[in-house]
Formats: sequence, C-alpha cells, structure tokens
Amino acid sequence: MPAGIRRRLPRLVAAAALGAGLAAGWALLTPATYVAEAQLLAASADAVPHSAARMLTSRDFARRVAGRLELADQPEFVGGRGSLLDTAGRIVGLVDDPLRTSPEERVLTAFMNRLGVVPVDGGLAVRFSAQDPDLARDGANAVAEEFLALSRDRRATPDEEASRLLAEIGRVEARIADLEAAQAAPAPRPAQQRLQQELADAEAAAADAAARVAAIDAISTGRGAAPEYGADAGTAALAALAARVASLGTRVDELSATLLPAHPDLKAIVAEFEAARARVAAESRRLRAIAAQEAAVRGAEAEALRADLAAEIAAADQSGAAEALAKDAEFQRALLDDLTRRLTQRRAAAAAAPMPAPIVVRATAPRDPAGWSVGSFALAGALGGLGLALTAFGIGALSPRRDRRRLAAGVGPSDAAMPEPVDLPAPPFASDLVSPLSGDDLARPANDDVPPGARDDAVPPHAAPFAIEPDSVDPADDDEAGTVTLDALRATLLADGASTIAVVSLVASGPGIDLVAASLGDSAAAEGLRAIVVETVHGAGGAEPGLCELLDGKVGFSGVITRHPRSRAHWLPAGGTAIDDALFGSAQLRTVLEALEMTYDLVLLDLGPLGDAPGRLSLVAAADHVVLITGAAEEGRAVSAALLRSGITSLSLVSARDVAARLAA
Repeated sequence: MPAGIRRRLPRLVAAAALGAGLAAGWALLTPATYVAEAQLLAASADAVPHSAARMLTSRDFARRVAGRLELADQPEFVGGRGSLLDTAGRIVGLVDDPLRTSPEERVLTAFMNRLGVVPVDGGLAVRFSAQDPDLARDGANAVAEEFLALSRDRRATPDEEASRLLAEIGRVEARIADLEAAQAAPAPRPAQQRLQQELADAEAAAADAAARVAAIDAISTGRGAAPEYGADAGTAALAALAARVASLGTRVDELSATLLPAHPDLKAIVAEFEAARARVAAESRRLRAIAAQEAAVRGAEAEALRADLAAEIAAADQSGAAEALAKDAEFQRALLDDLTRRLTQRRAAAAAAPMPAPIVVRATAPRDPAGWSVGSFALAGALGGLGLALTAFGIGALSPRRDRRRLAAGVGPSDAAMPEPVDLPAPPFASDLVSPLSGDDLARPANDDVPPGARDDAVPPHAAPFAIEPDSVDPADDDEAGTVTLDALRATLLADGASTIAVVSLVASGPGIDLVAASLGDSAAAEGLRAIVVETVHGAGGAEPGLCELLDGKVGFSGVITRHPRSRAHWLPAGGTAIDDALFGSAQLRTVLEALEMTYDLVLLDLGPLGDAPGRLSLVAAADHVVLITGAAEEGRAVSAALLRSGITSLSLVSARDVAARLAA
C-alpha cells in the first residue's frame, strides 16, 4: 500500500463509513415501493394502436382510473409530502409544495408519477407502483381494464361512412323513382318550376357542404370557430374538441411561465395538449373528406339539374322533355351504382378485418420491493464517500504541486504567512555531556533509490550503518521520567503516520544529538518510506548549497537534495550561509515544506538547540509531531507543557542520555 494512502487510511475509512451510514439511513427512512405489471397484448396489428400509450397517460384517463380505485382515500396519494428527495427539492425551491394544491390534483399527480407505460414485444406493459403490493396490483389491473372498456365502446360505435352512403343511396333511389314516373306519364309544362326548385335545393346543399369544408379547415387551423350545424354532430364535436385544445394551449403557456420543463404537472398538461391536438387533426381530416365528397356530389347534381332545366326550357315539344328525363335518370342510376359499390367495399373491409379486443395479462401482487436493498445503498454510499475523500485529497494536492513548480523555477509567493512562532521559556542548557561523535564513526551507505536530479557526490561509499543498542533507560531515574526511548519513538512515529516531524534539542550539545533526525530517517527508509532530513543549523552540511540558497531562489530542488551521508534517507542541508530568522517565517519556506510533504512520506526537520536561533521555532507549529531532546526531566516537562498550551497536539520527550547511549556505539 502506498505510504500516502496508508497515512490517510483512517480518514478514508471514516469517509466510507460515513457514506455507508448516510446511504443506509436514507434507504431505511424511505418507504419501500412495490411495482406490479399488467400487459396489453395485441391480437392483431390494430388491437393496441400506437396512440394507446398517450391515452393511458392522459389526465382524463388518470381521473377515471383514480376514481375507480378510490385513491383519494389513500394517504400516500393525497396526504404526504413525498420522499426525502422531494423534501430537499422543496427546501431549495425546485419542487412546489403539494399541500398548496387541491386534493384531486395531488391524487392525479401522484397517480401519473407512479404509472409507467412502456412498449413490449406484441403490445404495451402497464406498470404501477405503490407502497402496498395489493394496491400496486389493483392499479395496474384497473388501468388495463379501463383501456379494454374504452376499446369495446369504440368497436360498438356505428360506422359513420357506411351510414352516410346508405343515406345517399336512399336519396338517389327516390330521385330515380321520380324520373321513371315522369317518363311514364307526359311531363306537364310546370316541370320547369320543379326543376328550378330542385336546382336551388342542390345548389344550397352544395354551398352548405362547401361551407362545412371551410369551417372544418378553420377549426383545424385555429383560425375560427365552427358555425352551429343543428344536424351535423361531427362538426360540432370537432369545434368542442378544438376549443378544448385552445384551452389546453392557454394552460400550457401559463404553466410554462412558472414551472420548469421537467415538472410533472407541465409534462402531463403538454402530453394531454399534444394528444388532443392530434385527435383534432385526425378528426378534421376525416370530416373534411366526407364534406368534400358531399360537396362534389351536390355540385354534380346541381350541374345535372342545370342541364335538365336548360333542356326543359329549350324543348318545345314533349319529346325534348322525355329525352331530358332519360338523361337525368341515366345519371342518377350511374350515381346509384357508384354509391352501392363503395358501400359494398366498406362492408367487406369491415367484415374482413374486424378490430379485436386486446388480450389483457393481469398483474399479480409483487413479493419484493423495487429498487436497491439496504446493503446495496450502503455499498454505494461507502464508494461515494471514499470517492469524495480521494477527490478532496487530490484537490488539496494541486496547490502544493503548483507551488513546488513555481519555487523550482525561482518564483515564489510573497504574501503567505507562516504559523506564529511558539513562545517557549529559555532553557538552561546542559554543558556536562561529552562532545558529539565524529562523522567517521556514524557514516553509513546511501540508498540506491534516488529521485531524478539528486546529487551523488556527497555519498561516502560503503559506510557503516547506524547501530541502536538495545539498552533501556531506567524508569526510576528522575532525570528521565516521562521520556521514551528511541526504539519506542521510532515505532510510535511509523505507526502514527505523521508526515512532518520537528526535532528540537534542549541541550546545547551532546553525543548523537545532531543525529536523531538522521536515525529516524534511516528507520523510515528501512520500512520502505521515502524520508528526507532537512537541516536548519548552519554548518551541519559544510559549504554546500542548501536550504538557504533554495529560499533565496538561487538554486532549485535538484541542486540541493542529495542522499544523507549517514543514513538511507535523503538530505537537504542548511546551506553555505546562515539562514536569516526572517526566512523562517516566509512564504517561500512554507512552499518548500509543502512540496517536500507531497514528495516524501516523512519530512524530518532538524531544528538544533532551542536557544540558538529563535526564528527556527516557527517551524514547530507547522510540524505534525515534535521530538524534544531533554537533559533534565523538569526542564523537559516545562517546555513540553508550553508546547501543548501553544497548540502542539503530538509530542515526544527523548532523554539526551538515552540518545548518547544508543547512538554512541
């Protein structure tokens, strides 16, 4: 597992647990929903027309089924405020409060939201959801049965085209009978008056049919209303349907000004408006064809009567009148034959392809609720929380990486501020300890894992490793009460996962004091962690460029980071010149630390003796853990108490005597 993930593993686990808990709570608080499905299967190609889906989802159809099921008595349809998601939508203003509408409107809205009509192979599937499985079953079956009842009513309606043809045939037959009677007896001279009256009637009928065509066109295009036809129920019904379309259009415009396009009410009224408009178009085409055909027939009849009248007027004898009657009778017989042929074809088509009723597959009560289980919700929530946590860590890593690139290019921010330095008491430094160890006794080999650009010239070959003796400190020693050994400190730091550790000494000098940070870095490198030791005490790295030159912008990271000469960790020396105290509180130093924290698993800040450079103490507040090397227990407790009061939350006391005993071997 990468060290960065290992350090953040508790937070990732907490985020996943929080997401799982929230998702499981959501699933437990949301009522279970059951979905039942009934099917309308086609016995023929026309048994379930394509317009059936629009009819099943119309508000008029929903009103009939809701009344049949008595949904007004069901609390989930009329009394509730919806799901938790709907409540959140109302809080942010995306969803209207349903209690502000009428109970009937709430029932219709809930019914249409729970009804789904989807095409399946051979018909339609009607799906209805409810919190009660029996109600879900009854709802799906009620929708299918209501559609079946409407289909039966439609098949029982007489064929209007066949009825019109029968009426035309009767009228033509009566006309032929009159002509035959006139041919049998001598035509009196007043025949001109009769022909004139018939011509006037035929012209009036033709004009009436043409006016009806114009009225139907005006209704279908919305340019006017239909005149009142007492005997023409089809045109009157079309006018009423067109008025309904206009009313729905006005309602759609009103709702569009206040509701979002995805709002259920707006979608429902738009669907009803589109269905009504399609019905007006279909009915207009049918009625217009009938009226146009009638106008043509009446016009032809008027033309024939004009010819008859002209012949009657022109005829001066009985033979001319008889010839006109014969022509009229011949025309009427031809018209009768045409009407009879059309009626026969109509009846044959109806007999050959009757519209059968659709086959209804009734729904059964569902056993299991629809949707995800609580475990699935918890798993999805855990993955979501884990993803959000990883995203947050990634976003937080962008700024340090950007600042690191800027600093490597010699450009750094100028307005950022470091944490305030810690106000610590000036300790009486111990001076009775032996001098530090020599570097030759503590040299050790460098690790082969070197980042690109790291220098190798300061790495002594085949150096001896650190040796930490197993000797323990006597707990009864008053000078070392409350301290930890280096072994315990190493185990604590590796288990704690701290990314930045500050090492501060309360003694001016002593054997191994300046090697504590290197020893901890070596232990971290042995565990597979990428560690770096940052020296802040001038002279620890000789005259090589280091932290001072990096903060001044003279060099980049690749010019100052090398492998530590005495451990397997990497090393950033203090530099060839002393670091000004002002630089310890600068934004450049903070950027350097953030870049190092992003690159390495462990950053060890060797701050040296406490009293040498007070400016270095500003780095104590930026560390995740503080290691305090003390020579006397009372002195260490006083300084650690001051650190804890200043906000330091993780601190370890290490005895200088234990350091000398373990690092002197």
